[in-house]
Amino acid sequence: MKKISAIVLILFIAANSSGLAQTLSGSLDVGGRKLELIFLLTPEGGTIDVPAQLSYGMKLTSAVFERDSLFITLDAMKVTFTGKVFGSIDSVNGLYTQSGRSMPLTLFPKPDYQTVKRTQIIEPPFPYYSVDTVFNNTSAGVTLAGTVTAPDDKGKYPAVILVTGSGPQNRDEELAGHKPFLVIADWLARNGIVTLRYDDRGFAKSTGNFRAATTLDFAGDASAAIDFLRTLPFVDTSKVGLIGHSEGGLIAPIVADMNKGTRFIIPLAGPGVNGKEIILKQSYLLAEAEGEDTTDLALLIELTKTCIDAVLANPAMAAKQIDSA
Repeated sequence: MKKISAIVLILFIAANSSGLAQTLSGSLDVGGRKLELIFLLTPEGGTIDVPAQLSYGMKLTSAVFERDSLFITLDAMKVTFTGKVFGSIDSVNGLYTQSGRSMPLTLFPKPDYQTVKRTQIIEPPFPYYSVDTVFNNTSAGVTLAGTVTAPDDKGKYPAVILVTGSGPQNRDEELAGHKPFLVIADWLARNGIVTLRYDDRGFAKSTGNFRAATTLDFAGDASAAIDFLRTLPFVDTSKVGLIGHSEGGLIAPIVADMNKGTRFIIPLAGPGVNGKEIILKQSYLLAEAEGEDTTDLALLIELTKTCIDAVLANPAMAAKQIDSA
């Protein structure tokens, strides 16, 4: 019996160490609601989908089968999963951790899962110049990683910085499987315009602390992007500006005021009211979309308003609490 068990274990280890592709699904209990996570594992690592949040194709940092265990990491979201594999991957029972908070998660095979197909898929080879790069916001001690695209690296072209909206965003402003900044950069490069898009500080490949950063800090990063873009030999420095989406539409005019190298700004759905009004409206609409009743909606808005007023009354204390979280 021991010999048979040993043979089965050896076969199991061999199968999994070879990078066997798997689709595994499990649900987290989040505030009494089930949130399904779907891991599409490949020899290269794989991706995670969260259908309820319309989030698809987020690249995992790593996914490794080792003996009878599975280890998954997603550094960009500060996620880890460690689980024990039962049978021939009949289930994986483990612990899901995100930003220091842990909860149990059991994964099961989901071989019939169909990934979402996107129509705007842009992949190399590109008919234009594209290169990954890094630049520094020296005053903040932050290194920002991004991508420059241009019609070519020989001429002189107008150039824009793409500035993301609120929340941690990568250079493509990827959300729910869409990559709007990649699509915009592709179109602009094909039409004679240079772009620089970059990962937010403290996210993806950029350094820094995202959670502690303010809108003014992000404006400083965008200003550093302007300075960097103006050093490139194929950029016409008399025609350099910003395209800012959502919060980026608020950041763009701040940068135009602080950096005289900015020649134009283009806000995309930038804010037209103050931040408090935006948060209250967004909170209401999101809760309403999730089916909350009128009484709970009223309570939510009142609590949210109280929290915002408390932060505005003592921003220094609020900042300390964020730093210590």
